Amino acid sequence: MTLQTNGNPLRVAVPNKGSLSQEAIEMLHESGYRQRHDAKQLTLVDAENGVEFYYLRPRDIALYVGEGTLDVGITGRDLLRDSGAKAEEVLPLGFGRSRFRFAGPTGAFTDLAQLAGTRIATSYVGVVTAFLEERGTLRRVGDGYAVSAALYDRGRATLETLSPITLAGFRDAVGVSRRVAQLLLERYDTDGITLRVGDERRLRASRPR
Repeated sequence: MTLQTNGNPLRVAVPNKGSLSQEAIEMLHESGYRQRHDAKQLTLVDAENGVEFYYLRPRDIALYVGEGTLDVGITGRDLLRDSGAKAEEVLPLGFGRSRFRFAGPTGAFTDLAQLAGTRIATSYVGVVTAFLEERGTLRRVGDGYAVSAALYDRGRATLETLSPITLAGFRDAVGVSRRVAQLLLERYDTDGITLRVGDERRLRASRPR
C-alpha cells in the first residue's frame, strides 16, 4: 500500500528510544513497512510504500506534527497533552500505558486542595497543570506560569475595588510581584473580565460571574 500526501511521501515520526520505540517499530515492520536496524539511524525512506520515517525523541514528535514539519507521528498521549502542540490523537494503538501519581511526605497530603501554594516538581508541566486546573486547584496565567485558584479569585475580587485598574495599583493591592500581577491581569483580559485601554484596564459590563 502506498501512502502519499499531495504526491509526496508521507512523513512519519517514530520514537527513537524509550518504552514506545521498540513496540512502534515492531508494529510498523509487521504491517509491511521497512524499519531501521541501526539505532543510530535517524531517517529511513520506504519508497515502495511512499513513506519517510524520522526517528525522534518521543517528547518532540507532537511538536513536529503540530507545526506541520511532519504529517503524522507515534507518541504517548501524555506527551501529546503535555506539549500543547496543535496536534490531535487520531488512533490509540494499545501499547505504552502509563499512570501518574502525586508523591509527597508520608501523611502530608490527603486531598488535592492541599497542593495549593506548594511547589511541585514534574517533567510533565502541561499535564499536571491541566489536571489541577480542571479540578479547581490552580489557574494557568500564561508564559508557563500558574497560580492557585485562591489567588486568582482574590485578584478578581480586588479588581472591583480599583478605579482605575493599573498594573502597579493591582500589584500592591494583591501583594504579588509585578510579573505575577501582569500575568493575572492578562488572564482576566482573556477571560473577558477586564478590557485593557492604554496602560489601564476597566471591568467589562458583561463579564462572567
